Amino acid sequence: MIFGYYAIKLGHSMPCVVRPDLTAEAAEADDCIRITYNGGIGEGHVEAIAWTFRNTREERLDGREEHPKPGFTYTSPAGATDGPDHVIVTAIFFDGRTEVILDTAV
Repeated sequence: MIFGYYAIKLGHSMPCVVRPDLTAEAAEADDCIRITYNGGIGEGHVEAIAWTFRNTREERLDGREEHPKPGFTYTSPAGATDGPDHVIVTAIFFDGRTEVILDTAV
């Protein structure tokens, strides 16, 4: 009986962690890289998204969009990075947390 009480008490005192379901996509088109922010369940808590494109020669292109809306698309300048690129998109929340929402190669 006492064990059951402590198990219930312990279960109620643990913080609830909610992982926002945010997504983004990346594709290469016409010598450009295009990312699209799709949003998701936690989009109301997103202050900004940031992205990094890096190729095999360590050429890099970084950017950021404040208060993005679902459907926001960024297109890099033509030839901004040469060859296969590693693309990382990170959501930045109002409370300072960050979460990688896309990590892919294009």
